[in-house]
Amino acid sequence: MKTQDKDLQSQNNFEKGIDPVGAMHSNEMDTGGASLNPPPFQLKTDDESGINPFGGGNHRSNDDVQPHLGKVSAPIQAKMATKGPANVVQMASINDYADRNNPAHDPSRLSDTQIRATDEYIEMARAHYYIPTTDPSILYSLEEITLATRLALRSIREGNSFTVASNGQTFLDRAKEQLGTVRHIEGQANNLHWSAFSSQDAATNPSVLQSQYAKWILLNQPEPNPNSGIMNCWEMVMYGAYRAGYVTVSRLRQIYLTANSSFVTRYNHIVDQVRNHGADPNSFTFPSFGDTFESEIRASSEYIFDPSNSNSPSPLPGDIVIFNRAAGHAAISTGTVNSNGQHEIMSLWTQNRGRIVRTTIEALLADGAGTPVKFWSARW
Repeated sequence: MKTQDKDLQSQNNFEKGIDPVGAMHSNEMDTGGASLNPPPFQLKTDDESGINPFGGGNHRSNDDVQPHLGKVSAPIQAKMATKGPANVVQMASINDYADRNNPAHDPSRLSDTQIRATDEYIEMARAHYYIPTTDPSILYSLEEITLATRLALRSIREGNSFTVASNGQTFLDRAKEQLGTVRHIEGQANNLHWSAFSSQDAATNPSVLQSQYAKWILLNQPEPNPNSGIMNCWEMVMYGAYRAGYVTVSRLRQIYLTANSSFVTRYNHIVDQVRNHGADPNSFTFPSFGDTFESEIRASSEYIFDPSNSNSPSPLPGDIVIFNRAAGHAAISTGTVNSNGQHEIMSLWTQNRGRIVRTTIEALLADGAGTPVKFWSARW
């Protein structure tokens, strides 16, 4: 169902009852006494519910394992067979795939066999692969080591240096976090309830928000129920990482504290430009807490997925997927494709009956989700 944009109104119609940030209750976040300047037009915004306070067209509702391989793994055996038949995987380094101009070498397009034949994968597997009787919390599965190698390759293609000795642990940990988060969210299918999100309310009077996640983080209210809690799309992703054990409450609060500060600064700038300098309000992009979610969680360069381009890179497991802006919609990639070749994600949104569902990027685009579709590695 499409939502209508709110018309700009005069200052006399500015919504009543909005507390300045400096007057927030004592159990809310400390914002340093910042406050929002009264605007000369209505800026009551449900930015994640599809309402654009500065005009514009109507749009859709927004949000604001491998088996144990014994002593020597199959890829290692292939690596060692340097004089075998022609179909034996040859020795390689992920540096051999570092040319970013070659779409065939994108980390999402290399097969597991290619990844597992690289020096870096083999070195990490020899050092960190856990036998099931050992403690998995300090070692890594083959799936995690494979993803770590893909993430390292992505970083190399971005111009960064990589060796297993210097920063292999960083990518192993990131792979464990990305896989663990998306696997947890997959297990939450059909749970939670989507709600619209107003960044303005979150910054000034979060008690009126529907989101139980936001009230938990901003007001120290009880943690949402993992089955029936209410939150928006990007909050579902952060909550999934928290429930999976990869991010702390203090980190989640820091993200929203930063979002609050950024919102207030941007909001006051827009109001000043419109009221005092005659700027056209339609020329501004309205700020959103979702913008800070993007900047705080992004761990790699930003990539564009284009389903019409056969050479397009595609998301890896646990990558964050953004439809234009998180204020439009955010989801998390499973790194898989369905029987129709469509790229699967876990999403909490109105288009998903307001529950967490496994759907595809292509399905949401067909249902009106925004473009471009961006994705990147997550940093929890």
